[in-house]
Amino acid sequence: MFDANFYRTTYPDLINHSDSQCWEHYSTYGWRERRRPHPSINVNSYLSRYTDLRAAFKGNHWLAYNHIFNFGIQEGRNYGGPNLNPFSYLYSSITGCGIVNPTEMLYRIGKAPGTLTGQGVTVGVIDTGLDLSHPDIPLLFFNTKELLNGKDDDNNGYVDDIYGVDIFSNDGIPEDLHGHGTLVTGVIKQVAPECLISPIKIAGESGASNDVYISNGIHYAINRGVKIINLSTSLLGPSNRVYQALQRAEQAGIVVLIGAGNTGESVPSFPARYADSIHNIIVVGSYGANGISNFSNKSGGVYPYVLAPGEYVISTTLGGGTGYCQGTSFACAHVTGLIAQLLQTIPNLSIAGIKDILMMSSGNFL
Repeated sequence: MFDANFYRTTYPDLINHSDSQCWEHYSTYGWRERRRPHPSINVNSYLSRYTDLRAAFKGNHWLAYNHIFNFGIQEGRNYGGPNLNPFSYLYSSITGCGIVNPTEMLYRIGKAPGTLTGQGVTVGVIDTGLDLSHPDIPLLFFNTKELLNGKDDDNNGYVDDIYGVDIFSNDGIPEDLHGHGTLVTGVIKQVAPECLISPIKIAGESGASNDVYISNGIHYAINRGVKIINLSTSLLGPSNRVYQALQRAEQAGIVVLIGAGNTGESVPSFPARYADSIHNIIVVGSYGANGISNFSNKSGGVYPYVLAPGEYVISTTLGGGTGYCQGTSFACAHVTGLIAQLLQTIPNLSIAGIKDILMMSSGNFL
């Protein structure tokens, strides 16, 4: 929710800015300057009204603005809008899914909002890599068995894979040239800032990948010992390679979050559709202010399937910046962060236990 006309007329220094320039200003500078993005949103009021958020965000308006749309509306918090009905945007016709409620999930494990950070939980992000020097993405996984010396010290087939790996280029430096992986990782870090990210690069500058790179990325994550895999990618059809890799992840007790896809279809794309037969997979679709996102693939009876915020999401971008993104990839990243919080509290929680807590904490519209 961003009102460029309000933003432009409220702040005279931006009077000649176009709509896109206004958004670029807000996402880069405005939130830091505590400017208001919409007449119905008052971030200062939001932070002063809720002590748990004030303590957790320490005045950071970027985090607070994201919280309003990612969690606050769903939790029924008053973000400053007149005559607010926080659930008016939900469609009663949403079927086969639940909308994730982070507060309910935390209460079920005896924790209050803002108290968990995902500390110590390793997340394998299988994507386009990561801006490794981004200042807002600290705390990467560190491979203690590898040295930066041009050798494969741990004999896993990859040289110098200290923080992650570049499956696509067959080296140990998963530097993001596309941007998608950096955006996804930034969302995970907003929800679970102290989780350990292992970036696993399966695509280059174009963002295109295939089942060989994806399956090899899954195998790498398993061998690395991650607790969670975030797989925000789609295939044009089924793949036996990817299916077998996901089966191996299930046997290893790793939960896999997969975006439902962004083609607006009635069923998730592959590999998310494998959730019907591989039981460590959780499929995530996107919702926004008007209900389930038009672009989001629906559940089509695939279970488990949950909805999380995937519109108007601000996250980290290449070159150390921030920017806007939307898609089921970013909805998926939100749920990955929440599960990192769960595993921080209950490190040995089974996949079945994770799914039970998540689904029981999600509002059902069946």
